[in-house]
Formats: sequence, C-alpha cells, structure tokens
Amino acid sequence: MLIPQRKLSGFTLIELIVVIVLVSIVSVVAASRFLNRSGFSVIAAQEQAIAITQQIQLGRMQSNISDIGELNSRYQLAIKDGCFGSRYSCTLANTEEQSDYLALDNIQVSAPTSLLNFDLLGRPVCESCTYPITIQFTQFSESASICINSEGFVDAC
Repeated sequence: MLIPQRKLSGFTLIELIVVIVLVSIVSVVAASRFLNRSGFSVIAAQEQAIAITQQIQLGRMQSNISDIGELNSRYQLAIKDGCFGSRYSCTLANTEEQSDYLALDNIQVSAPTSLLNFDLLGRPVCESCTYPITIQFTQFSESASICINSEGFVDAC
C-alpha cells in the first residue's frame, strides 16, 4: 500500500523566527549608525551633504552661465554652522520645502571656505583652497568628512 506524500510548502516556524531575529539585528545596527544622543548623527549629515553638494554641482553644470560673478545663489554652496546648502536656501526663513538645504542643529562644520562655486564642468572654484577640499562635520566626539577633488568628484573621506 502506497502512503500518499504530503506536499510541503512555506517556512517552518524555526526559519521564520531566525529571519525575524536577523532582520532585527540588522535594523538595530543600521539605526545606530544614523542616530545618536541628539537624534541625528554626523554620518547622516555626511550622506545628505554629499547629495546636496552633487545637486548644486549638477544645477551649476546645467545653468550655462559662463561668468561666475553673475551666478545665481542657487548654484553656490554655502558652508557654515547651522546651514549647509545653496546660498539661496541658507537665507530663507522657511526651508522645509528646500531640497538643497541641510539644517546642522548641534553639528559644527569646518571648511576652508564658507562659499564654494563650481564651473560649468562641475569643478570647484576656490582660490584659497587646496585639493581635495575637505568639509568636516563634528558633533560631540564624532566626526565625518566629505572631500571634493579638483575635478569635482564628491565623496566621503
């Protein structure tokens, strides 16, 4: 007499529990990289600063304004305590809808210049800077930096 075989499909309870535990561990590790005592870490600021710098750089490359002296303030990177983003956004009272603005609450920023321009090829224009241009974010004992090389490549360093 043949015994009918059951068709097994799905996960066992053990497999489900193992997956839930692994996902929990990964989420705790990821959250700890982006949150600290003040609720926002310099690692998160670094990632957003890279994106904002690239956004301003791309806008400048598409602007077709050859004279840097006539640049729109949306294409200039302002770097100062309390604000990182386009010079235009840093002067606004309401910055909630600005994608090129990073509020630096309790995060200090240091850079060789407070205003950085880009040429039409996306290269930084800074008379007093040495390359790579290093912008450092510091909060408590944590720090993170972004670097902009002479050809305009923006990356964490």
